[in-house]
Amino acid sequence: MGVDAKHVSEVCIDVETITDKYICPKCGELTSSVNHRYPHRVRDNSISGRKAYLVIHKKVFQCRSCDYEFAEKLQAVHSRRIYTKRYERTIFERCLENTISNVSKSENLPYDCVRGIYTRIADICIDHLLSYNEDIEILGIDEISIRKGHKNYQAVISNIGGAYVMDVLPDSHLSSWPTLTNLLHSCYLHFSPGSIDNLCISHAILSVDLFELLCGNW
Repeated sequence: MGVDAKHVSEVCIDVETITDKYICPKCGELTSSVNHRYPHRVRDNSISGRKAYLVIHKKVFQCRSCDYEFAEKLQAVHSRRIYTKRYERTIFERCLENTISNVSKSENLPYDCVRGIYTRIADICIDHLLSYNEDIEILGIDEISIRKGHKNYQAVISNIGGAYVMDVLPDSHLSSWPTLTNLLHSCYLHFSPGSIDNLCISHAILSVDLFELLCGNW
C-alpha cells in the first residue's frame, strides 16, 4: 500500500488484494497465474476532510487449463462502479438527513450520480423490509412536488407505524403500485386528499391530514 500526498485536496492510496488464487469462471479450475495488473481508481470515504481515492491494482488471472483471462472481483466495490460500497453507504446516509442537491454539491458529485446511489440502496432497503411480510397498521399516502410550481407530483407510500418510506412512485397514480390494493383491505390509511383520486378504499379506515383540513383542501 502506498499513499500519494502531493495533492492537498485529495489523497490517493495504492492498494492490492491479497488474493493469489482464483477459480476460473469458464472451466471452474483453480489458477494462481497472474497475467498482468491494471489500476482501477475508485472514490472512498474522505480522510481528514480531503477526498480519498483507492487506486486498486486489479489482478488479471490466466487459467492454465483453458487459457481464459479474467479479472478478479472486488468485495469492496460493485462491478463497473467507481465508488467503494462504504462510500455509497455514506452518500445514502447523508441523503437521509439532507437533500440530494446539497449532498451533490458538498461531495462534488453529479446530481444524477447521487440520486442513483440513493435510489439503488433505498430499493434494496425497501425490498428487505417488505420481505418480512409484516402487518402494516397505518399506511401513509402523500404527494410531493419534485419542482415547485411545475405540478410534477409523485406519490410517497410510507409505513407510518414502522417509520419508513416504502416506495416513491414516478407519478401520483396509485394504481401503478400493485401492492397497494392488498394493503388497503387490512390497514388504517392516513392520506393527503389529492393523492387518492379514483382509488377504491372501501375496506380501509381513513384519516385525513389535519393540515389539509385547516387549508380547506377536503
